Amino acid sequence: MSKLRESARGKPCAVRVDPALCGFLETTVLAHLPGGGMAGKVPDTCAVYACRQCHDLMDRRDGRWRQYGAELINERIIRALVETHRTMIADGLL
Repeated sequence: MSKLRESARGKPCAVRVDPALCGFLETTVLAHLPGGGMAGKVPDTCAVYACRQCHDLMDRRDGRWRQYGAELINERIIRALVETHRTMIADGLL
């Protein structure tokens, strides 16, 4: 596992689509942004700290993504990328 992926352990969710869903630090992973093509993934630098619920919304595995809308989720992902990168820089990972 890469250092960037490992760094997600215990971190708060940076996506926070719905703060009522977040808060479970034990489920936070490094969630890759869409855009890797067929069965591919973007690099670990193109990922955010996301709890399981937000990760499912990002990847549209949870049907509630329609309730929030793609525009809101995408806005949260962009903000989360900046927040995740700031944390990684502070931790000496980027």
